[in-house]
Amino acid sequence: MLACLALCLGATVADDPLPDPDDRPADLGKPVQVYLMLGQSNMLGFGKVAGRNDGTLEHATKVKGLYPYLVDEDGEWTIRNDVRLVHVQGSGLGGGRILHDEFLTVKGARIGPEIAVGHHLGHAIEAPVLLLKSCIGNRSLGWDLLPPGSEGYEFNGNTHAGYRESPLSWKTGTRPQPIGWYAGMQYDGDIARARKVLDSLATHYPGSRGYEVAGFFWWQGDKDRYVEAHARRYEENLVRLIGELRREFEAPDAPFVLATLGQTERGADGNDGLILDAMLAVDGDRGRHPDFKDNVATVYAHPLSRGGASNSHYGGHAETYLNVGEAMGRAMVELRSRASREAEPERSRNGGKTSVERERWEVDGFERTALIHLPPLTPGEQAPLVFAWHGHGGTARGFFRNLGIQKHWPEAIVVYPQGLPTRTKLTDPEGRRSGWASDVGDGPNRDLRFFDVMLEDLVGRGIVDPELVYSTGHSNGGGFTYTLLMERGNRLGAV
Repeated sequence: MLACLALCLGATVADDPLPDPDDRPADLGKPVQVYLMLGQSNMLGFGKVAGRNDGTLEHATKVKGLYPYLVDEDGEWTIRNDVRLVHVQGSGLGGGRILHDEFLTVKGARIGPEIAVGHHLGHAIEAPVLLLKSCIGNRSLGWDLLPPGSEGYEFNGNTHAGYRESPLSWKTGTRPQPIGWYAGMQYDGDIARARKVLDSLATHYPGSRGYEVAGFFWWQGDKDRYVEAHARRYEENLVRLIGELRREFEAPDAPFVLATLGQTERGADGNDGLILDAMLAVDGDRGRHPDFKDNVATVYAHPLSRGGASNSHYGGHAETYLNVGEAMGRAMVELRSRASREAEPERSRNGGKTSVERERWEVDGFERTALIHLPPLTPGEQAPLVFAWHGHGGTARGFFRNLGIQKHWPEAIVVYPQGLPTRTKLTDPEGRRSGWASDVGDGPNRDLRFFDVMLEDLVGRGIVDPELVYSTGHSNGGGFTYTLLMERGNRLGAV
């Protein structure tokens, strides 16, 4: 135990400090990278800002000299012009209110983990970043935040509610008497309020041109400690939560970072120990869910806490919220880095012959990109070519990882194009997310032109058998494949 704690603390101290943010805005030509921050009062944030007593942010930065990136040379709080923070809060299905809507800085009487998280993401990402916090305190994963698809279950003679059932529990064999709240009501409300912000993104991130949901942060668990059934069910509910959030926001490969409760130490028993074990179980490196490798990380918060407990908001100690935020931010940056190493240009271990390349073309004044799997080819050899078009809101990188045609047909050249912000009538009328223009009107179709340019280039290199060109896609990408069949069927062998 002592060795583990020393290792965790050592990692915190040894990491290179962040530089002061510069005044440059992000590249607004890139889609906004949206990170959702969810949970209960841990995520809400109760770190005290003002005061010279130990435990406040002012004492930590201006007396102890910690977190220097938060204070400029004039002693004022720094501002990140490449990261915006929006915090929307409401109870249940209520409309809610906006508590923060500004470029990232210390503002108000209290802070949460978002301050440190945002500085790490802003430093690592060239694109604009939006931290979208949608949460309220005193909510449990086993009841208020229960994700869709969760089924009811029996425990100690009582039936516990599944998603959208009410009340929380009732004696098995009796008829439940619904109350004015249902399982998952806070989940539904938090997601609806987050979507409302995204639907009016230009209001909250002026000058933005579309967005991608790039990741999720979760810090919660306090209320589940008081119901044994919820504590025992926490791992199952957490696994479902991760999957449902990714499905809801059409981000199947988006990394997910969570933090444990600060007061709970490894080896704890009772409900606290059950919840800690559940949180550690989903960690991609050391947990028991292989599908979460390289895309889920758990921050063990006990060594980072400066005392107190989650039910007392850690005594308002600002360093707890900054320490946990820094660890969560670093974890997210690391998961992003792993995904990039997998998808960006790199040579495989197969003698340096097979490669995955990110290639770029200029199409009608726009830079277009795609990931391309290139098999080993001898001089003069030609290979089949497959185009794989991601769904609306998806990414080339995500489709590369999740569809993985190259794993099943390694001899083929497989192209994963990246879409542009695209309007859809029902789900994205403002065109905030990436997709494909399937309609063919009087003018040129930008994505048909993209297909033409890619195909001409690859065939022109002499590496493609022009009789073996195929196309496939998911959802909106499947619709575009149908458009290709209608408009470019003479160039395709099959779809």
